[in-house]
Amino acid sequence: MIFSSILKRKATLGFAACLLLSVCFSFEADAQRVRLRSQANPVCTQVRATTGWKFADIFAEGNIAVQGGYGCNGAFIYDMTNPDAPILANVYNPGNNQQFLEAIVVGGRGYFGSGIGSGGVHIVDLSNPYSPVLLGTVDSTHGNGYNTIHEMMVVQQNGATYLIENSNATSDKPVRIIDVTLPSAPQFRS
Repeated sequence: MIFSSILKRKATLGFAACLLLSVCFSFEADAQRVRLRSQANPVCTQVRATTGWKFADIFAEGNIAVQGGYGCNGAFIYDMTNPDAPILANVYNPGNNQQFLEAIVVGGRGYFGSGIGSGGVHIVDLSNPYSPVLLGTVDSTHGNGYNTIHEMMVVQQNGATYLIENSNATSDKPVRIIDVTLPSAPQFRS
């Protein structure tokens, strides 16, 4: 009886191990199907060369991709109509000296968050990625946002658009939620 119980447990453990291995190999096989379709490495003036890093976050929606800059100034906007041959449509860089670490595109609008300086978040119309248009700014004087951003996200809910951000400052700063449904008049919510 005890011998039979031990055999059942070993069989169950053996089955579980086989199942686990098959799942692991299944995931590995899926990863092998990923292929690189194209690359983009735009030329930029690296103004903060101490790290050697050029770029930051990248985000895409539909036929538009945006890429933040770390050592490079500006936010890079790509036309991805042909994903095998992306085109650098424009570099959004008002004043030619703005570092936008964070770059998000939601609903055809770019949200570019400043990592250094006092640029806050620029909300930009990307309906024509070759000609981006500033719609509004969220910073300490517009919408009670932060002037430097570390992370951010954009959420659309019930017809409203909310920017959720935290500061790039080293001291503790709470997360802020700002209604940016009307980008030219951001409203602090929480």
